[in-house]
Amino acid sequence: MPDDGLPVVASRKPDRLGLATGLAFVAFLGLAVFWVLNAGREAENTANPVVAAVDPAQRISSPPPLAIPAEWQAADQREALVSPRQLTQPSAPPVRVVRVASPAASQSRPSVQAAPIVLPDPPISPRLPSVVFDSTFSNQGNVGAAPQPGSTDRVRAGRFENPSLTIPQGTVIPAVLETALDSTRPGGVRALVQRDVRGFDGSRVLIQRGSRLYGEYEADLQAGQKRASIRWTRLIRPDGVTIALDSPASDPLGRAGVKGDVDSKFFQRFGG
Repeated sequence: MPDDGLPVVASRKPDRLGLATGLAFVAFLGLAVFWVLNAGREAENTANPVVAAVDPAQRISSPPPLAIPAEWQAADQREALVSPRQLTQPSAPPVRVVRVASPAASQSRPSVQAAPIVLPDPPISPRLPSVVFDSTFSNQGNVGAAPQPGSTDRVRAGRFENPSLTIPQGTVIPAVLETALDSTRPGGVRALVQRDVRGFDGSRVLIQRGSRLYGEYEADLQAGQKRASIRWTRLIRPDGVTIALDSPASDPLGRAGVKGDVDSKFFQRFGG
């Protein structure tokens, strides 16, 4: 026992055998890892061989010729040995020989006339529908005159060719004036159609609402007259179709002319 009175415990000797065993295991493990990595690198080099360096002067060159299979080459050689086929050209139509007879022979033999040449009929373009205004009696004078004795004139009845595309004579086209009138000088006038106007049978609208009427008026009013005479000369539909007219204007009751305010110039006439 030591002098301080404490017991002395024997210290454990270092385990040198275990330490040597651990170091040997670590070294073996490192060698195994190195061997595995080296084997993988060699396998990669074997799979992807390194391409030899190419001379820079030989980099730009034509690619190597394509490898043609042997069976294709044999087929080409067989086709080259076969002689090409002679292409048959279409034979020309036989030429008809016409013999011209001499003048003496032509006088003795009967003359033969050639067959007439028949030309095909030209194509007929389809007829487009058009608006027709009935003007059967517009150019006839003395419509209501009595027949003269011994006259051979007869009354003829007719029918409209296209009732759906015909506006009969006397049809009223309701319109409203867009421009003012000054009867002291002649000029032009314009009106706007207020309602649709249909054909004779009422199946189709020929003049649409919104169409415009154009006409002319004259300065022919005299003292006491209150209606201006207007003659419509043209109608333009909203779709751009233009229709030529020759119709006088009238009021809703059918009276000729358009009623307006009259300036009698009373003070100018009697002011002096």
